[in-house]
Parts: sequence; C-alpha cells; structure tokens
Amino acid sequence: MPPPPPPGLNFRECPHADVLLGASGRAYLAYCPDREREAVLRRLREHDDPGNELAHDPQWVQRLVHTVRTRGYSVRAPEYDVDSRTSIAVPIRVRGRVIGCVNLTWRKTLMSAQEAARRHLPDLRTAADRIETLAAEASPSPSHHTTP
Repeated sequence: MPPPPPPGLNFRECPHADVLLGASGRAYLAYCPDREREAVLRRLREHDDPGNELAHDPQWVQRLVHTVRTRGYSVRAPEYDVDSRTSIAVPIRVRGRVIGCVNLTWRKTLMSAQEAARRHLPDLRTAADRIETLAAEASPSPSHHTTP
C-alpha cells in the first residue's frame, strides 16, 4: 500500500495536478515546510505526468523556491500552455503551513505575468491575508488544549 499523500496536497482528488508547472502548485511548494515539500516531490517522482521529471532535479526545485519567495508570487510555467491562459498565485498560510493559494488566471494575450502582478498582486495578497486571519481565528492553535 502506498504511503498517504503529504498534508495539504491530495493526490486522489487531483492526481494530475501540475504542481511543478501551475502557479498554485508552485506557490504551495515554495512556501510549504521543507519536510512537506520533500514528501510532495517524492510522490511526484512516482508519476510520469508531464512536468514531474523536474521533481528529479534538486537544483531546479531550489531555484524555483528561491525565485518564488524572492518575487513574492508564483507564475505558471510558460511551457504549461494547455488553455492559452497564464496565472499568478500567492500562498495562504496559517501557523507556518500552506492551507491553500489565491490564484489569478487570464488569457495570456491580455497581459504579461509581470503586468498582472503590478496591477493585481496587492489585491491577491490582501485576499490571502484576510483568509489567513479568518482561518487562524477559526482553528485553535496546536498549543491550545481544552479540558473536558
């Protein structure tokens, strides 16, 4: 029996998720804890879906993480052109864990990723920040213990 999927990424619900090529997957990988990232990469190496070969290249992954964190958002890989669209994404984090991403997708003929980020990144970040606040308020911290 295969090991369970890493927290935060359900391979049963999205077995062909383009984690290494799509903007949301890239944001998730760049900001999830190192141990979780390695578990995801290990699972990706088990599948020969397009893009997963990149999971075998630690330098590529390291550059991706550095680029996304430096820029503050991720961009869909240019070679991931399945629908003439492109995307940018930012992570939603609570207590050091990525619980989701906020993503903006548009027809790539309308504007570049850099232009979309210039116009819309502040709104994406504001939305992510608000979701993070609400999620943190809705879930007790791990150190919070209740007595029956």
